[in-house]
Amino acid sequence: ITNDGWKDHIGVVTSLISKQKIEGSSTLCYICGPEVMMKFAVHELLRKDIPQDSIYLSLERRMQCSTGTCGQCQLGPFFLCREGPIFPYNVLDKFLSIKEV
Repeated sequence: ITNDGWKDHIGVVTSLISKQKIEGSSTLCYICGPEVMMKFAVHELLRKDIPQDSIYLSLERRMQCSTGTCGQCQLGPFFLCREGPIFPYNVLDKFLSIKEV
């Protein structure tokens, strides 16, 4: 229990995901937050047999031009300011595993 009276779940999101009964074939998941948190949340959702194309990530990057010309928001072939920032995990999987991308 917190000082403000909160009595519900406290902790990291992955511990909450692991406790949920989830029907993979009828579930859509949308995740936003720090990229490291999204990485671990996706891992837990995949363990629950959620299909990769049913998991969506919101990738917020520092954007300067908002037209895709400066490259500040580029992730692989995508410019988040122009084509995102929300993508299905199956599209992003190979780019998120590259360091410094």
